[in-house]
Amino acid sequence: MVEAFADSASNAYEIAAHTPGGAFVKYIPQGTFAHANNPAVYDLIRSKSWNYIVVQDNQGFFIDPTIGYFHPDGLVIEGHAQLRDSLLASSNECGKLILFSGWVDKDPMAWAPEFDMATAQIANQRVFDQYQFLNSQINQVIAPIGMAWNYVLDELPDIELFAGDNYHPNYAGSYLTAATIYSLAFKEDPTNNTFNGSLDPALAKELRIRAYRAVQTYYEESNQQTITPIIHQEEDHLVTADSFDIYTWYKEGTLIEGAGSSSILAESNSCYYVIVTDANGCSWKSFDFCTEEVSVGIDNADLDLGTVRIHPNPATDFVTIDCSVSPKRPKHGSIIDINGRIVVSFDLTKPTETVDISSLQTGLYIIRFNDGSNFKIIKKIGQ
Repeated sequence: MVEAFADSASNAYEIAAHTPGGAFVKYIPQGTFAHANNPAVYDLIRSKSWNYIVVQDNQGFFIDPTIGYFHPDGLVIEGHAQLRDSLLASSNECGKLILFSGWVDKDPMAWAPEFDMATAQIANQRVFDQYQFLNSQINQVIAPIGMAWNYVLDELPDIELFAGDNYHPNYAGSYLTAATIYSLAFKEDPTNNTFNGSLDPALAKELRIRAYRAVQTYYEESNQQTITPIIHQEEDHLVTADSFDIYTWYKEGTLIEGAGSSSILAESNSCYYVIVTDANGCSWKSFDFCTEEVSVGIDNADLDLGTVRIHPNPATDFVTIDCSVSPKRPKHGSIIDINGRIVVSFDLTKPTETVDISSLQTGLYIIRFNDGSNFKIIKKIGQ
């Protein structure tokens, strides 16, 4: 299905697959059937200089409540590290594993009562938490598939994602999974993608919306900053990190001739993306950034984007985040510097919160919320 999304959007790609049913990453009893022990897998990895390899392990290895504990026969960390090293060797250090953080079971208490997972949503969150630990050891990228499933389970409870065995996905579950992987790998918002498969178009769009929201909401937790440059707006310019060697900007999908720096002059009501290349020759594409009315003098005004107000802006020591009129207040957020590093994390336990930014250097920062809302830009100035 990922190919169908890409075809619908006219994306260029080459995809190969090794998907024998029931194969784990390095499960000892499976011997050479397990991916990390299978010569055919390494032959496929070496056959091209791949950008990404999506790796799915047995999700049951990721449900222990003790974060960092995996079934010893699973060799989870060792197996994923082996696949990562093989990919890096064949891709000039540019390839990344996409770790398949999915779902467990429709009724996890009946399936595995010893792990105390009352709902499918709790099980999916635990899988994602364990994948974050795994990724802390191997520094790859996580596909937050289970988080997209949770959005549907919470918000569209009448939509069935599980097949009759309560474990495998049905068509809608597979569609949601593919939409999440597509958005992450191709850096595309699939909301208006025209591929519906056999689903009702309205339902398909609801699933695509939640796939994209999961990718955007869990940007930091999924380690997407290692493969996805961030664009933000500074007055009438679009800016990305200045730590790359080559910048190639596009407007409405068309190359902007001569735009080879980390910032460009932007026009109103237009969509842009950038492809950056680092010192190792690795290239990464951003998501589209669509401008509205380009505003000069933003430094002298409070930002009031949507229902979240941030003030003062510019700020020196503290910034106030006002969500008092927001119908659905985000629970936490992060402040990110221009290089994509999280420099401050905060919780939003009250409608209005004050965040200490006194330790930050002078410059531009991005505030991002866990609800998937757009970036909010603040400027830190000196005393």
